[in-house]
Formats: sequence, C-alpha cells, structure tokens
Amino acid sequence: MKYTIIIIITSISTLLLSQDIVSECITIDFETINGVSSASGIPVNNQYQNVAGITFILENGMSPVLAQYGGSTPEAFASSLGSDVPIPGQVPTLGEFFITDDGQLSGLASPALIMNFNPPIDSISSYILDMDLGEEFTVEAFDISGNKLDEVFIRAGDPGTGDGLATPWGLNDPGCEGKISQVRMKGERDTPGAFGLGMDNFTICFSGIDILVDIETEVEDILCQDSPGAIQIINTGDSELTYSIDGGVTFQSSALFTPLNAGDYIIIVQNEDGCLAALNETIIAEGPTVIEEVVVTHTTCGENNGTLEVFASVDENVIYFIDALNFQNQNYFENLEPGPYVVTIIGPTGCSAAVDVVINPSDNLILDPSSFVNDACEQSIGNIGANAIGGTGEVLFSLNEGSFSADSYFDSLAAGEYILTAIDEPGCSKMDTIVLDGSPGVSILDADIEEAVCGDKTGTILLEADGGSGNLEYSIDGINFFPEPFFENLASGNYDVYVKDEFGCNAEAFYSIPTFCPVYIPNVFTPDDLNFNNLFQAYTYDLQEVQIHRYLIYDRWGELMYSDYNFDIHTNDHWWDGKFQGEDLMPGVYTYLIEYQIGQYHLEIVTGDVTLIR
Repeated sequence: MKYTIIIIITSISTLLLSQDIVSECITIDFETINGVSSASGIPVNNQYQNVAGITFILENGMSPVLAQYGGSTPEAFASSLGSDVPIPGQVPTLGEFFITDDGQLSGLASPALIMNFNPPIDSISSYILDMDLGEEFTVEAFDISGNKLDEVFIRAGDPGTGDGLATPWGLNDPGCEGKISQVRMKGERDTPGAFGLGMDNFTICFSGIDILVDIETEVEDILCQDSPGAIQIINTGDSELTYSIDGGVTFQSSALFTPLNAGDYIIIVQNEDGCLAALNETIIAEGPTVIEEVVVTHTTCGENNGTLEVFASVDENVIYFIDALNFQNQNYFENLEPGPYVVTIIGPTGCSAAVDVVINPSDNLILDPSSFVNDACEQSIGNIGANAIGGTGEVLFSLNEGSFSADSYFDSLAAGEYILTAIDEPGCSKMDTIVLDGSPGVSILDADIEEAVCGDKTGTILLEADGGSGNLEYSIDGINFFPEPFFENLASGNYDVYVKDEFGCNAEAFYSIPTFCPVYIPNVFTPDDLNFNNLFQAYTYDLQEVQIHRYLIYDRWGELMYSDYNFDIHTNDHWWDGKFQGEDLMPGVYTYLIEYQIGQYHLEIVTGDVTLIR
C-alpha cells in the first residue's frame, strides 16, 4: 500500500498568514516579547521563532541579552552622557530596550550576534548604537547552503557614526523569496578601552518571488521494508526548477528522490533566477520491520545454554520466534543449543523482519583424576594427580575448596576423602570425589630375650609386633628381612631390630642380649697366703656384669662377722679377709649369704659354707 501526503508550505508566521507575503515586513524593537514587557538582562534566543521564524544566538553558543537605556547592568556602551545613554532627539526614536551580546562592557571585541531565519527573508535593516573610538562592524548575509550573499562594513567616522548615535545599516536581496537564511553581526575596536555590542529596531522584510507557491510534494513512506521511501515534488507552475537533497551541493532536474531511508530531509528548490527555497519532509517506516540488534550469548561448558536477545525498532505488540513454531511476546530466548538460527519478528502492522545468527558450540570440561597414591603408615604420603580434558583457556585446580592454581599435583596427603575441582577461563567447573585409603602404622610390642652363655652365640630374640598391612617382615640389621620374628645364635650385645609391612611401614626398637656365666664361690680360702686365695671372693666371666647386692659372713653360732653391699664382682676392695674387727679369726668353718644380679635380668641368693685355713 502507498500513502500520498500533500505538503502545503505555509508562510513564516501566523501574523503573516492573513497578509500579503510578497510585501510584508515586521519590526522588532525589543520593547515587548510575545506581548510581555521586557526586562533588563533577560536572554533572547527563540522567543520570536513562533512569530516570525527568527532565532538569536551568540557565536560562542550563549544567548544574547537585553540592555536598558540608562540602566546600570548589563552595559552595552558608554556615551558622553553615561552608560547606555544615547544622544537624545535622534531619528528613529529609540525605545527603552535594545539587544546586546553578553552584557559585559570589556575587551576589544565581542562574540558575533547571529540571526537565523526559517523561512529565509529577503531584506533586513537595523541600527548600531554608539560607534566611536576606532570601532568597526561587519554584517554578513548567507543563504541556506551557507554561501555568502552580501556584506556591510561600517567604521567609526563614517557618516552617521559617532558618540551615542544610532547608525543605520541594511541588506537587501530583491527578486527572490526567502534567500537570506542567516545574518552575522561582528564588532570590534582598535583603540584601548572596552567594547560592547548594541543594536535596536530590526526591520525584516519578506518580499520578492515565492518559488514555493506552485510546489506540492508527495511522500511515500517505507512499508515493511518491501518498498523504498521516496519524495516526489510536483511543480504546477511555469518556472523550470532544479532540486537538491544534499544541502545545495548538487542539483537535479528530476523531481523524484528515491530510494530513501526513514528520516528527515531538507530539499532545496532553485528557479532559473537562482532564487532558493527549502522544503522539510520526513519519511517514516511503517511497523517494527527493522531488527536493530541481536545480542548472542554463545554456549559455555559444552552445555545447551546459549541465549538470544532481540532488539526491534519498537517494543510493543511485537511477536518473536526462532523456529517458525513457537511464537512469544518476549524478546529473549534461552537454553539454546549451538547452531544456526533465523530470528524473526512480526510487528503490529503485520510487517516482518528476519536475520540469521549462529550460536557457537563450546568444549565440555572433563576432570580426570589421572593418578592417586594412598597414604601409608599414617605418614601423610598420599598424592593426587589431576588431568583436565576440553574446556576453554587455562584450567586451574583446587583441592578441598582451597585456592586455585595451575598446579594439578597434590601431595603430602593423609588418608581420607578429597574433593578435586577444575575450572576453566569462562568459569566452567567440574568436581570429583577421591578417597585415599591408608594403612595403620607398625609397632613392636615386646621381645623375649634369651641370654648368651659365657660369650657363646646362644642368645635369642623373639619379637612381638602389631599393626601394619599384609604380612610383616623382621630384621636385626635393617637390610635383610625375614618372615619369622625369631632370631637365634646371637652373641651377647646390643641389637636394633626392625619390623615392616607390605607398604614399607616400619618400626624400630633396641634390645640387648646379656652374657650369662655361672658365678663361682670357693669353699676354702687362706688369708695368710699373700699370693693366692687370700680373700673370700666370688668369680665370674670377665665380660659379664655382676652386681653384689648383699655379702654376709657368719660364724657357726650365727654371729655376723663381716658384711658389705652393692659392689661390682670384679673389684677387690669389698671381699672378706678373715678378720673380725681387725683381728684374725681362728681357722674353721663359716657360713655366708651372697645376693647377686647378673646383667639386668638374673637375680640370685646363694648360701653355703667356707673353710678358713691358716
């Protein structure tokens, strides 16, 4: 379907609609603005736009303001009569208010005052206030394309200029309707002092030829993107016209502009005499037929978790679908598997639009505990080695919710349950539970020791051990291990014994095999023999340790003749020499009690008779 819109170009203001546009002029004296009394210092920018299509602006982007004759602030000029006081009795008669720049009387120049006209005008005139002391003004006129049409240059000292005077100026471009689109007024001075711009009593005229009087336009909007937009200009007059849609850079004789996208357009019309006019038209697109953007979130972690978010040119009454089966009012699709999709929308007018998108696949992260070693002997010697397959980017590992690192090997672990976690750069993670078994420690409980007799290899060790895993083995040198805990044919001495299990868990203990020799106690001794057997002394093997705990000698009536305690059998200082209280005893039979201990284990008490011979 095509829509035809007839555009009728109106005149510049409601005031002029009831008058002859060919010869009408208006005057702006700033005494009132839109019927409201003016005030000093108020900004002037677009208050005249609705009335006459006129706007004011300073070249620095600020708004000009109103000054008041004879007022204190803001100031625009200083005459011989005072601040902002003109010479009285001038023609024209000046009112109370006039336009100035920023209201600051300072420096050697002010920002230019710019007036814009829509529609363009044919002529303009005004008065510059107080041109003296080396001041000069330049007024320039431009057409709608920015081309300079004319300019006026006035310098202090020219006719009509002077202290407190109102100096007239004017620009006129006869023959064309609306050729002047902008006027730029710039002033400055070349002598020391302060400069301020002041202007009053603008007269703007709309006269000449109106080339739009015989113009009509037809606009073809865009419907469902199936037909291009177009602007058709219809010339019902006799003049030959040319047209430009690029700001007056190029003109064409064809009155049709197509294909056009949706948007606002300014078309400049020019007749044979070079007169210009402008048309403003808008092309719209019917319905939300444009998919502006589709935000794609690709899958992660090898899962079907892709998403699509569709942004259309309008938000309401739009139907969305991606499979031609399931229609929805929401613009968001989730839990999508990887692959191609055709995203389609249908707008309120039934217009549709579609776009192709692709959701990329992703690698699944697989955690493989590639190796682990159980603990043994309760020594925390277990370890876990991890391996990650797939995933995206660098993979980090953690054990039991510890910090993540690139190291995939964990050692010095005790028996127990462990949680191994791997995570890749997008945040995909996998977990696995690993149980490390352990074995109990080995301990040596006791040993049954048999002595070695008088230095012969007759000693034995029988070990009693507990704990460990599997069969235990035993050793008395730490090198050679045997399955039996019994060791024989051992000489007296110290032994380090060892027990280990199948995992290498071991225990160590220290044992001694004592030397056991008989203790010889003679039954006769001769105190008077200076060389041999002159003490009643017990004897044993030289390397055997024997401690005499009690050594008691009695006569036949039971009287204690001699005693000594706790001495080594191998000493000579403690034995009985056959005396009592320092006197030699008579030969005869005496009795004894000897208590002794061999090594750490053998304790014995011996009694008997001994004969003293002299």
